[in-house]
Amino acid sequence: MNKISIIIPCAILDINNKIEIDRFSRFQEQLRNIASIPNKPDNIRWVFIEVYETKPLLRGTISKFVPNSIYFEHKKPVEQKFNQVKLWYDYIDRANSDEWEDDFIVFTHSDILFSKNLYKVLNSRVIDKSKNYYAFRYDTMKRDNEITNNEVGVRELPCSDYGFDYILEHYGFSPTSTILSAYYINTDTIVNIQPKQIPESFMCISLDNFKGFDREKLTVGTYHNDVVIRDLSVVYGINHEWLSDELILLHMRGLDDMNKTAESDYNTTEEIIKNIPELQHFGMFRFHPRFLPYMKTIDKRYIYEKYIKNKVPQQYSPEGFI
Repeated sequence: MNKISIIIPCAILDINNKIEIDRFSRFQEQLRNIASIPNKPDNIRWVFIEVYETKPLLRGTISKFVPNSIYFEHKKPVEQKFNQVKLWYDYIDRANSDEWEDDFIVFTHSDILFSKNLYKVLNSRVIDKSKNYYAFRYDTMKRDNEITNNEVGVRELPCSDYGFDYILEHYGFSPTSTILSAYYINTDTIVNIQPKQIPESFMCISLDNFKGFDREKLTVGTYHNDVVIRDLSVVYGINHEWLSDELILLHMRGLDDMNKTAESDYNTTEEIIKNIPELQHFGMFRFHPRFLPYMKTIDKRYIYEKYIKNKVPQQYSPEGFI
């Protein structure tokens, strides 16, 4: 069987900050969820990378819940934005050896709950090293491991990512389905569940595919956006498969999500667009129209009419986009 590492970056950077304490609470819930997933095979391992500024704090908590996991520390400059892609390269440099060589790497987040069939899905579906594997996440305020119990409920939820649809079409791939079956969700316990419009919290990529990216281009600046890898995969001609018909991911929304704004990601998106011109469409689908001056090679009216109008809720008038 393929060797698969599931990489989770984690941090608590200020123990006196209520947002950080809330994030830690959700991380503990995730650790409980991981510990409850049955039938862990030897070819799948959990890897936690703690990002810290002055002192790492999470190793004991991680080892309590997931005792056989791999743990690394990653120090970042104080007050500097967290570069997630750079962290992935750091993991690859440090973790692969004669004892363990990854076939696939799953990149995910520290506020995600996984359905109990995770290991089964990974070993039955993740087989083609030339392909990427994605799964949508579903946003919820409910923090309850029972919502990932794979014994109850079947529900279909509309799910699409219009930015991904655009770049797929632009490079000759088939757009993603707008309906994905979400199995095994106990809908009675879920509060305001919504499909997230990006497969941001589960990207399974072969080590060979990941090494094929331009490392220098991806690690310039402070941007941390994993969707960069997803969209560049299309540019590189890498095909993909969705696992959302079996695998459920629940994103536990918290205080940090409530405080996030499009404007706060201005510098991040500016770096992406300037360094990787192929991704100029980012500003249309995710961020503030102030980015439009950087997008010189795309048909903004076409994008607005086909992908945004009547589909993606926006707080700006059409004139802001076209």
